[in-house]
Amino acid sequence: MITSLDPFSAVPNAVSVDSLPDIMDLRSAIVGESGIGKSWLAATAPPPVLHYDFDNRAASLRRMVKERGLKDIKVVT
Repeated sequence: MITSLDPFSAVPNAVSVDSLPDIMDLRSAIVGESGIGKSWLAATAPPPVLHYDFDNRAASLRRMVKERGLKDIKVVT
């Protein structure tokens, strides 16, 4: 029986954001259906951005970068 009110208490290494330093690198994986905006979300993060392209969609990211004038985005395909 879980007695904690924290729904993530059983998740290993989960920490409160309050315990994190003010400045640190953010690493995330964005997963979802095709066409819902995962690349857009990643590209609009504060630079620098390193985008790993696992589904050969780097061309759409390149177009987005040019159209919006985004800077400091690198892609690994």
